[in-house]
Amino acid sequence: MKRSVFYRWPINIRTKLLVLVIGAACLPVLALASFYYTFMVDSLRQQAEGRELMQVNILADRIRSLITSAEHDLLFLAGLPALQPFVVSPTISTDERGHLHETFLAFSRTHSQFDQVRYLDAAGMEVVRINHNAGRPIVVDEQRLQNKASRYYFRETMQLQRGQIYVSPIDLNIEWGHVEEPAKPMIRLATPLFSVTGEPRGMVVVNLLGEQFLEQLEGAKLGSERRVAITDRGGKLLAEGWSEGEEMLAFAFDEGRRLQDDLPGDLVSMLLQQRAGILVAPDEVLIAHATITPSTDLPQRFWKVITRLPRATAMRAVSSFSILFLAILGIVLIIAVFIGAVVARHFLRPIRDLKAGTKALARGEYDVNLQILTNDEIEELADDFLAMTRQLKAKDEKIQGYNHELEETVARRSSEIIEEKQKLDSIVESLGAALALIDDRFIIRWHNQTLAQWCGASPLGRHCCEVYHRGTEACEGCALQSVFETGAGESRETQLPGFDGPRDCLETVRPIFDEDGGIKYLLKLSQDITEKKELERQLLQAERLSSLGEFSAGIAHEIGNPLGSMKLNAQILERRLNGQVDERVAVQRIVDQIDRLDGIVKTFSAFARPKQTHAIRYPAESLLDDVFALTAVNLQRNKVRLSRDVQPGIPQVYVDTSQIQQVVLNLILNAIQAMPEGGTLNVLCSCQVPEYVQLSIADSGPGIPAEVQEKIFEPFFTTKSDGTGLGLSIAYNLVKHNGGRLSLGAPEGGAEFILELPVVRGSGP
Repeated sequence: MKRSVFYRWPINIRTKLLVLVIGAACLPVLALASFYYTFMVDSLRQQAEGRELMQVNILADRIRSLITSAEHDLLFLAGLPALQPFVVSPTISTDERGHLHETFLAFSRTHSQFDQVRYLDAAGMEVVRINHNAGRPIVVDEQRLQNKASRYYFRETMQLQRGQIYVSPIDLNIEWGHVEEPAKPMIRLATPLFSVTGEPRGMVVVNLLGEQFLEQLEGAKLGSERRVAITDRGGKLLAEGWSEGEEMLAFAFDEGRRLQDDLPGDLVSMLLQQRAGILVAPDEVLIAHATITPSTDLPQRFWKVITRLPRATAMRAVSSFSILFLAILGIVLIIAVFIGAVVARHFLRPIRDLKAGTKALARGEYDVNLQILTNDEIEELADDFLAMTRQLKAKDEKIQGYNHELEETVARRSSEIIEEKQKLDSIVESLGAALALIDDRFIIRWHNQTLAQWCGASPLGRHCCEVYHRGTEACEGCALQSVFETGAGESRETQLPGFDGPRDCLETVRPIFDEDGGIKYLLKLSQDITEKKELERQLLQAERLSSLGEFSAGIAHEIGNPLGSMKLNAQILERRLNGQVDERVAVQRIVDQIDRLDGIVKTFSAFARPKQTHAIRYPAESLLDDVFALTAVNLQRNKVRLSRDVQPGIPQVYVDTSQIQQVVLNLILNAIQAMPEGGTLNVLCSCQVPEYVQLSIADSGPGIPAEVQEKIFEPFFTTKSDGTGLGLSIAYNLVKHNGGRLSLGAPEGGAEFILELPVVRGSGP
């Protein structure tokens, strides 16, 4: 690079900038600002202390006004006309006592600050007492009135003169010799009563809730950083807390703390002796205090209100002023620096050019052209920068070639991996079974979507017992535990809880080994075989019914003909025995038993060769009406109450009405027989799915034992001593031949049969 004609010795840029900034500084402004800052800080400090003293005096005045108002209320009570009979004579009538009750009760309704309003006679016995319970005043029964002669406030009040008021310390209320729960801090104000002749007639006492003190302090809105305390004249801490925030003011009788525990003794002595003032604690806390005295001076009593505020908080105005002062000073310095920057612009131009070249290089632009002729370090840096760009350009061309080859390889392999993963996911999801990967702590680390659908939520990270069995402990004979112990896979059938009841599953567990031959995970495959087992059961049932049908047909044929011949001969014999009563009765019994056997044979025939169905459109409600008309007498005779519920808009069914009426009649008669002592028969007709109308027939009888529920529709199975066991089997077949379904429900009590009949879909007559 060609150098400038005007050659100068090198001067580094740091020296140039320092000379410009120092030359632009304004030292006289700093000296004047220092004097003004000192004066303003002292003035603001005095204002802050005066403000704190005014705040604490306001608090003391609020509490003092509260006590004064209570004293006026007490004197008002003592002068009530309702109290005059108690002052005139110690003997009081029931009406006079009731009048005083009403007067005190009316007063308490408008003066909720008083927890108790009482009149005590000269012996210390409570005569009338009003308590505030749950925010409303109530009259205390005579049986619960107490004698307070031993209490200090009674003794001291009875020593006062007419019109004088006794104000007690703040303490907890005592009932029946024990501190009342929950604890109620309060102040008692009392004044004595005298007869016209000067004889003592007792006293009027009001209990001012100590919480009123706290409400006066909290209502002052002193801010959240000020800590407030109330002490007695000896420095004992009565209440303490923050004026705002979560840790609000609260009484602290059980803590037994004193001011001497937190502050030096000399500071406490000054605080208790002064009526009001400002003190500074050693921990830089500003303490403001004021004295609270009742309006009476008999006896002398006072409390102290103390606020403690960090001095830094109280002097926040000083801090704000300091910040403002520094801001103004900073602005002055910024202006000075700006002027210096304008002057230095000429010197900073080479740096901007170099910076622009650096940005161009960062964008990949290697053909950078810099013309920097400053005869200093910047010029040398520009030469080195240009040399570096040439080297980077050569290396970048090589890297781009390598990167292009790498990108092609990665893209090809990524595509292959994604394709293989998609194939594997499709295979896993098409299994139609739940698949999970489980670690040695029985925690599920991976699963397919089918398992998530079974659970209704993601099972990832959950214990396998919680997911599969809704439990928290390992199952007895756990297949996972067995595989972990033996290392050999297992397959077994089990039942798992599902949304619609227990589900039969075939579980297969296989181990997955790590590099060292140990079992790292278990792969668990769960296939739902509930429908498969149900189909197997139905197939077995159909085969049995077919065999039994053929058997029943043979029996009906072989027995029916001889029975007909036997009945005919018995009837002929009965006619020939004219006049022989005993013999005719015996023959009639034979005929009756033949009829009974014939009925059984007809039942076998109906089971073996059910009638051909003739389906028609028919309203489901009318079908029920026909059956109810036939069973009305039976229901009334057996004291069974019918509860019928037919949902509106039920579509017509397409069935053989005579056969379905036979089924419903059979189910209702069975329900009546299950309630020999009477009960309730609930019949519900609804359409919960588009294909079927559901009829639910439920009784309030003893129900069907769980162990026989699976056999209830099997032929010849019965729990009745005189039953054939074919009634429900025939009903089952009739419903099936009509395209419907008959099943056993699961009510909380009794038995329930659910009959599903096909609805009209535009086909049929």
